[in-house]
Amino acid sequence: MKKTFLFIYLFTVSLFAAPPFPPTPAQLVSNAPIIAIVTITNLTTENFSIRTNQVTQQKADLIVEQVLKGSLTEPARLRFYVLGNIHFESRPPMLFEGRCIAFLTRDGDFYTRSDDWHSLIPIRNDQVDWYPKPEPLPTALTTLKKLIASP
Repeated sequence: MKKTFLFIYLFTVSLFAAPPFPPTPAQLVSNAPIIAIVTITNLTTENFSIRTNQVTQQKADLIVEQVLKGSLTEPARLRFYVLGNIHFESRPPMLFEGRCIAFLTRDGDFYTRSDDWHSLIPIRNDQVDWYPKPEPLPTALTTLKKLIASP
């Protein structure tokens, strides 16, 4: 009986603590009004409290290499908030410095990720780190342009 209860408890906890399954490129394209290849620089992190909640705010500059969808005005700034009292396993990934394909939306004077988990896809050595496997940047760009052009 105890083993069954423990199994059900651990299974239930893992459902809520696990990050969401990555969306497909088609889902990312449809949910993002702005898609661009950018380099994230000058990343700053600030912690503060709002009532009883600890909040981490990150801000960064974006160097725009190529806009694929929408418009991105320079100087472009990226902002991200995360509550500090969220379990580590269920907390969205923090911003990072480097080159990536960004799926963004506008929030006042800043841009934000269109999906907290999967809107910044790193580009390393001209390989796009898609889930489940990386692919060459030219192939990824061709795929994205087709998805953007389709209704």
